[in-house]
Amino acid sequence: HAKVLHLAVCVISLYCAGIATAEVVLQRDLLKFQSNENYLLFDQTNPAGFTFLRPNGPFWTGGTLMTVGLISFFLLAFLWRLIRGDAGWRWQALHIIGSAAALLQALLNVSRAVFLALIVAAVIGAVWSRGLGRAFRLAGIGMLVAITFAIAVFLPAVFQDRSDPTNINGRVAQNRQNWRIFIDHPVFGVGLTNLTPTATANPRYQTIVAGEPPINYPHNNLAWLATETGLAGLVPFLLSQILLFVAFRHLGKRGERGRTAWRYFVFIFLSYWIVGLTETAAEYGELNMWFMFAVALLYRYGYSNAHQQALAEA
Repeated sequence: HAKVLHLAVCVISLYCAGIATAEVVLQRDLLKFQSNENYLLFDQTNPAGFTFLRPNGPFWTGGTLMTVGLISFFLLAFLWRLIRGDAGWRWQALHIIGSAAALLQALLNVSRAVFLALIVAAVIGAVWSRGLGRAFRLAGIGMLVAITFAIAVFLPAVFQDRSDPTNINGRVAQNRQNWRIFIDHPVFGVGLTNLTPTATANPRYQTIVAGEPPINYPHNNLAWLATETGLAGLVPFLLSQILLFVAFRHLGKRGERGRTAWRYFVFIFLSYWIVGLTETAAEYGELNMWFMFAVALLYRYGYSNAHQQALAEA
């Protein structure tokens, strides 16, 4: 059913990218799941100037939108590998359009983490590839650099917001706040959704870095689990991710299909976690379901071959 899955992911990517693009153009949150008042990019030295709405598309947050886009991009690349042998030019055109939509969905929030995830994936892919495949991935890195320069030239207010030191200082202040709350509530945390009221109610948690206060929101998967669920929630979650990684690593040692599944898993896993270290991505069920759907497809593909090989060896 690889073709059906490929078609479905293309349609989903076009749907999400279409809504997100419309939100940017119209400068408003179309589906009203959550107000985007706090998701504006602008030149802080000129607040009345150009502003850029960071879209959330059909999801609760922009973080979910861009991470789903990253996962879809790599999932489409995997599915295309399966069907390209008997796919005509129409299907190839669909793949290009769907992949472009997934990439647009990932990039529209102008997230530094997304750019980093794509660069890391391209570098790893280049190491694993040869010839034209390596050149293609290196060209991808060049494209991301070109996009960065284009933003700086044509959207200077957006670039200013993304590179402003106050943004970095706010994140550092937030991490210090996260640490203090965790130290004070190490076993069970402060409870789900309780970090913000806990942080705002106690002056001890208002850590200041270079004049910038914390944003009173964890902004990090590990910090979210540590502060709101304590070690009771953090440790099982980390173990599940470690075991998932180890399972795919073993799978990668079993035949060509296992290696293919392992490599695309690395891209998707890194996307989930690189963004997850700057956003509280794991908090949202729709993102976790898409992540596990992609991971399950990869494991099923790799395991079928590995299982047959193990039976043959027995």
